[in-house]
Amino acid sequence: MSVIEKIKESHPKYPIKIPSSGENTFFRPFLMREQKNLLLAQEENKNFATLKAITSIVEDCVDGIENALTIPMQDLEYLFCQIRSKSVSEIAEPAFTCPVTGESIKTGVNLEEVKITKDTSKSEIKIKDNITIHLRHPVVQDFFVSGTENLEDQLISQCISKIVVDDEVYEGKNIEQQEKLEILESLTKAQYDKVLNFFEKQPTVYHDVKYRTTDGVIRTLKLSGVYDFFG
Repeated sequence: MSVIEKIKESHPKYPIKIPSSGENTFFRPFLMREQKNLLLAQEENKNFATLKAITSIVEDCVDGIENALTIPMQDLEYLFCQIRSKSVSEIAEPAFTCPVTGESIKTGVNLEEVKITKDTSKSEIKIKDNITIHLRHPVVQDFFVSGTENLEDQLISQCISKIVVDDEVYEGKNIEQQEKLEILESLTKAQYDKVLNFFEKQPTVYHDVKYRTTDGVIRTLKLSGVYDFFG
């Protein structure tokens, strides 16, 4: 056995449960090369570069996940938080602006205590008595395919599984991407908001933080998503 193989065998393993499936598995801390790739992505200040690095880390570090692009975003976020807690520190120190006073705040978040919001979304969106749009829950891959232009509509169109008009069913896989975008643009604002609400209610990691502002008041703010934790 080579020296590198022996070093790899020395890496600690920690038990973890996949949030969406309840499956029990194990993970290891990320390695120096993986941390360097993550830091480089964060220095670019581009969310997609960071997301790509996080996806690679979860694939490499969590047993049983061969393709992290196919898992729900909340799984990716939660698993990364746990990996990071064992790789760098249990405490992340995000910076944010207080929505009340406008001052800059820096506080600590225990990554081992992050939770996932409940899924309250409804995948069948009735936009009219005889028209229903059926949506599927997005996976990590959808956020890459969506690109950066018109992100919300791109993401929604990726996740249209079918559209039912009267008794006729139009399968999403048979509808061209451009046509899906045109369908979304043809909705009224009220109809569109119903569709958008599905994505806004997708589960995500969160942590309620308490902090004191300069006026002496102790306030509470919900941080949600990995970008909030590591911003």
